[in-house]
Amino acid sequence: MYLKYWKLLRRPFDDRLDASWFFASAHHQGMLLKLRCVVKHREPIAILAGGIGCGKSMVATTLADTLTIETHPAMYLRATPETAAGVLRGILEELHHSGATIPVDAGGVPNAELLNALKTQLARRAEAGQHPVVLL
Repeated sequence: MYLKYWKLLRRPFDDRLDASWFFASAHHQGMLLKLRCVVKHREPIAILAGGIGCGKSMVATTLADTLTIETHPAMYLRATPETAAGVLRGILEELHHSGATIPVDAGGVPNAELLNALKTQLARRAEAGQHPVVLL
């Protein structure tokens, strides 16, 4: 219905995130510029928070599309882990950690071995001139 009537090339209400659909409102453009600043200055962390449907994922996708993979590879954790250990495990998997198992204690809290594995992977990326960007 939408395609024919409005002469659109794609369905307008698709669930897929596509940066070409990004509408740079003043608010969204401001969020994107702040996140680009975080990446440019190699800040260790930034949090983009907001209500459901306000555009957080679209801003993050647009940011990722503007980064060069050689210097700022973007990694997505599609399913939000329930524990800190799960977040770190997901990041290590995205960094292609080759460890056979990633240990955690019984409560799901990451132990020193997991944290050391992450530090090692990030140090290797830094030596290669990369600053990975992780999107949750």
